[in-house]
Amino acid sequence: MATTTTFYGLYLPSVGDGAGNGQQWGPQVNNNFTVIDTTMAGLMTKVNPRSTGTYQHGTAPDYFELEADGTPVLHGDATAWNDINISLVPPQGGAAAPAIIAFKGDANLDCYAFSGTNPTPDEIHSSLEILHDYLEGSDLNFHIHWYPTTAAVKNVKWNLRYTWFNRGTVPGAGTTVSVVSTTPGVAWQEQTSSFTISGAGKTMGSRFVFSIFRDATDPQDTYAANVAVTDTGVHYERDGFGSRQMTVK
Repeated sequence: MATTTTFYGLYLPSVGDGAGNGQQWGPQVNNNFTVIDTTMAGLMTKVNPRSTGTYQHGTAPDYFELEADGTPVLHGDATAWNDINISLVPPQGGAAAPAIIAFKGDANLDCYAFSGTNPTPDEIHSSLEILHDYLEGSDLNFHIHWYPTTAAVKNVKWNLRYTWFNRGTVPGAGTTVSVVSTTPGVAWQEQTSSFTISGAGKTMGSRFVFSIFRDATDPQDTYAANVAVTDTGVHYERDGFGSRQMTVK
């Protein structure tokens, strides 16, 4: 059982250092704690978690550095890899490619128009690579940024078809998931519709091949006007700056 001793009027437990020497936590001063051994032979200042200045961990030339303004810098073998992936899948295709229209009436800005009346689903195909800072095995949040082009309050049904597979494996069959979103009643007000996709077993560098489409004949889709789409994205969880090697986490 730990003993207690009086230290400047405070009763604090003694802590062993693993070598048979008791150590005593002293008072906190300016967010620093000190440790004094029971023989009073040494004074060791603990690191202040809110201290200023430059912090380094590791031995040069391979070390992590935290600069005085909080910027992390990696040196030597402490650096990490990521990957810029360029999809060669055409950005539009499928049974019917959505029309390209002016974004909110601006002739110098374009977006896709997913029809609310076309009997053939408007569809866009593309693909992406999961980046190297991805927390392997975690879920993805795939999302679509879209804009109703009228003030009608109705439902838009978005469909995502995808196959997600690890590097060097045979892709599995495609899976289709859907989400129904209600328009806000304000023309051109930005909306985001999301799909959560399980990442169980998935690794960095895995491939995500997908299409998004709108089927105006689906009874759940009741919005008859065009829906404008500017872009899609993926929210993902990360556990570092990248991978240690080009193809190895």
